Order: sequence, then structure tokens, then C-alpha cells
Amino acid sequence: MTKKILLLGFLLIGVSKLGNCQFMYDTLYYQKQFDRPMISVYQQAYKYNLIISSNKPKEPIINYQAESLNEIGVTYSKNKFSVGLNLFGSPPLDEARKIKTRFFNLGATYCDKNYLKEFNLQWLRGFYDINHLRNPNQKSANPAFFQNPNLNIINIKYTGTRFTNYKHFSYNAVSRGLHKQNKTSSSFLYASQYAFQHINSKSIIPDSLKRFYDNYKELRASNNFSISGSIGYTVTLVLAKSFFINGYANIGIGLSDNILIFSDRPYVNLTQLTSQGGTKFSFGYHGPHWFIISSSNFDINFIEVKRISLNFQTLKNVLSAGYRF
Repeated sequence: MTKKILLLGFLLIGVSKLGNCQFMYDTLYYQKQFDRPMISVYQQAYKYNLIISSNKPKEPIINYQAESLNEIGVTYSKNKFSVGLNLFGSPPLDEARKIKTRFFNLGATYCDKNYLKEFNLQWLRGFYDINHLRNPNQKSANPAFFQNPNLNIINIKYTGTRFTNYKHFSYNAVSRGLHKQNKTSSSFLYASQYAFQHINSKSIIPDSLKRFYDNYKELRASNNFSISGSIGYTVTLVLAKSFFINGYANIGIGLSDNILIFSDRPYVNLTQLTSQGGTKFSFGYHGPHWFIISSSNFDINFIEVKRISLNFQTLKNVLSAGYRF
């Protein structure tokens, strides 16, 4: 009961903190571009990892990975709102050793004043385990990894971020191009995140490793709802009024409600503490009409359940180019 009350408390605090507030900003430091529609095309190199551990010393760790080296998408922005959708992507170069992942990404943001609200829907199918080979006895210079083509992961995430230095700093200038930062500035930040993750497969634990996972060896699905709060810091260095470099980091804790579904017994429902964090680095150019942004993002979400842990990691390198009409 105590954990449920804390979970509700996180929810209420997050909602109340992310309400709209009225602030004045210094136009010498940044300019808003809300009245100008923008369209941009992005190219993204993407890696997603699900790391499963039995929490026993020296026991093998499963590290499922999905990757796309050339994911192409388009983003449209107008009046504080932007939406982006991936169109297609290419498989890894050594697909025979790994696996071709099918994926779908849809993202939307809403920003104004000192806040940024982000929504993301993601689906991936087809993973390979970078820690284990499909045939350990195979004698080959490039042996194939163990592949799980039936492994599906669905992520639904909402993040609301508030920046303390609204007067002189805009993160929207370096993340979406909706603003233009004119002078160097920085800000502390705090955020609330609500996330749902669904995992399913005929068998999540490979047959060769089931003996190491005891009661979890027949795990076939997991539903995880988490809510967390985080704090962080970001700084933007502006060069010649048009070029910029930005760094961003945050860390936080929260609660996760987990439903584990098995093939050989009833499901288990557990509520546990969770931790999450991320780093972002970007640089680019803002001209009167054209803008270019290159960024590298790393996010991690760690969930520890009884005698097993789930570690979700995302690494994205994105290059986008856009035009303001």
C-alpha cells in the first residue's frame, strides 16, 4: 500500500509541476520561431539494448540488441508543436551474423515558456544476443549471434521537462529548432517521466541459458509501467550567433509496476524502485531559413525485479536538416 501511495504521489507532483506558467524572456538571448512552419529530414543510426541478468555472480548475462544504421524520417513543426515519423531504414551491414529488425518510431513535442513536453511511440521486432553465439561450436571467423526473431518490444513514453533559466536559455533551440539561441547560456532542469514497456516472445530466455534463470526460465512476456522524477543540467555555447554546441545530462529515480508472464505458471505482479538517466550532445547551425542539427543521445532505464533485472538502453546518433518557411 505504501508503494502505491508513493506512486500516486509521484504522479500528482509531476502533473502539478508541469503546468503552464507565465514568464518573460530576453530576446537578446534567444528568439522564438513559432509563426514559421518548418520541415526537416533526419538520418538516424540507432541501437536498442535489452540486458537481462539473473543477479548471480559470474552467471551469463543476456544482451539483446536491435540496430538500424540508416533510419530516415521527416519532422514537421508549427506553432509550438512538432511531429516526426520514420519512413524506412536499412539493416546492419553483417545481417547474416545479426538480424534485420523491423521497427516503427513516432515522436511528438510541444514547447513554450520554460517547458518541453515529449511523447514517443516505438515498436521493435527481431533481436540478437551480442553475448552469445547461435552455435558456440561453429568454427568460423564471423560466427552468427544467437537470434530471437520473435522478440517484440513496445515503448510508450511521455516526458515533461521544465528549465529554471527560462529568461536566457531555450533547449528548444538545440533539440527541435523551434527557437534560435543567440548567446551562450545554461539552465538546471527537472522532469517527470511516464513510461510503459511491453516485451513478449515465444521464449525470452534462450534454451541454452534457462538453467541459470531458475523461476524465470519460462518468462515469455513482461508489462512494465514506471513513473520517475529526475534533475539535470544543460549548457549551450553559441559561436558567431549562428553555430552552437550543447551538452545535457540528467539522472532520476522512480517506481515501476511490473507484470511478469510465464509459460508454465500464473503471472507475477511486483512493484519495485527504478532508476533512469541520460546524456545528450549536439551541435549545429541556425541560419535565417536553414538549420542543421547533429546529436548523440544515450538513455538508460534500469528495473530490478526479484532475482532478475531488466536494463533498457538506447543509443541514437541523429543528423537533421530543415527549412523555415
